[in-house]
Amino acid sequence: MTPLPVDHPLTGRPADAAQAKEALGRLLDSMPSCSPSARSDALLTVSELILAAQRHGIDVAAVTARAGDDWVDLDIAYEPQPQGEVEAALTDGWAWTIAASVADKLDVSSSSSEGLRVRLLLRV
Repeated sequence: MTPLPVDHPLTGRPADAAQAKEALGRLLDSMPSCSPSARSDALLTVSELILAAQRHGIDVAAVTARAGDDWVDLDIAYEPQPQGEVEAALTDGWAWTIAASVADKLDVSSSSSEGLRVRLLLRV
């Protein structure tokens, strides 16, 4: 029987890009199937999605990762803001382009109580 994936919180609140990269790097290092290029892509993606929001004064509430044998599911929760402001922050620069290019699946959802969430499924 395969164990269920475990949530790995990558940062405190508000999220810090360097802390998220370091924690994600440790998680990826524990995955024997993770290629160097996939590792690099994942670290760049999580960092850019945090930094892009921060450049616009939007904090990231939490970053959580779940890992399987050859995948990582990143869940990035932004502090409540008007959805358009967060989306504008993420599309300003490289953040959104990088995420879209490396993710097998990219989901964006929002609710007034939890703000915007971006989920990426990355093959590693």
